Amino acid sequence: MIEKIRSTFSEAIKKKSLVPLANGINLFFFHLFKHKSLKQAVQEQGLDKLTPKLENVVENHSEQFNHVKIEGEYWNYKVRAHHAFQFELAQKAINIVKEELKKKEITIVDIGDSAGTHVTYLKKLINDTPIKTLSVNLDPEAIKKIKKKGLEAIHARAEDLKKYNVEPDLFLSFQTVEHLNSPVTFLKSITQNTSCNYFLITVPFLSESRVGLEHIRNNIKDSVHAENIHIFELCPEDWKLIFRHTGWQILKENIYRQYPKKHPLRLLKKSWAKYDFEGFYGVILKKDLSWTERYIDW
Repeated sequence: MIEKIRSTFSEAIKKKSLVPLANGINLFFFHLFKHKSLKQAVQEQGLDKLTPKLENVVENHSEQFNHVKIEGEYWNYKVRAHHAFQFELAQKAINIVKEELKKKEITIVDIGDSAGTHVTYLKKLINDTPIKTLSVNLDPEAIKKIKKKGLEAIHARAEDLKKYNVEPDLFLSFQTVEHLNSPVTFLKSITQNTSCNYFLITVPFLSESRVGLEHIRNNIKDSVHAENIHIFELCPEDWKLIFRHTGWQILKENIYRQYPKKHPLRLLKKSWAKYDFEGFYGVILKKDLSWTERYIDW
């Protein structure tokens, strides 16, 4: 971020233009106040009591990703606050599954799990329901990390789980489908090839849909990994159409904002959208093929 600020001011001096100068000032204030903005947003959304509990379970998130480094107080807090939103939604999903399936033990599969963090939260903090977990990832390094923590994990595609005699009650997929080349194919394969009726998904929140592919947009010639490149970044209304098309109805949805709505730092809303994301969108889905079956050219 500091390097971005420097390059923006350098561009302003070189071009003798007020536009990059204004961008540089905007970026500077965002860098200065983003942590406070995030803390205000977390408090406003009632997640401030949950974040310390998550920190007691996983103190440091340096191993959360394979190709993105998480360092320092701000980034650890940012990841933990995001996890609080996801964990709270997972609790609601588990309660729905328990009530509708009348099961005492719940089997959960986390698709795209990179470090075993979320399943660790669930096992440590949900005490009223025995939870069996399995993490699934196509990245062998992620599988090694998860197994090292004593958790179950397999190197496979989620849609191929029948080969492993895995029949989950609930699928989780946190910040994964936006990285996929074909989210429609993926979501449809889960409805078609598994018996699981419930799916919890979170994605970045955007007011308007766009194609990601930031490395192409910014003409960055370095090689990139799927983990840090988004393909489709859709708004909630467009994601909901995709979910219905691929065999899912929305039971519950929620938006987590990274800026407060009732504090002067709401002014950073556009800066969050420009330099990060306004927030994240989560949905609890239930299998429903009514719209899928109307589309005859699968």
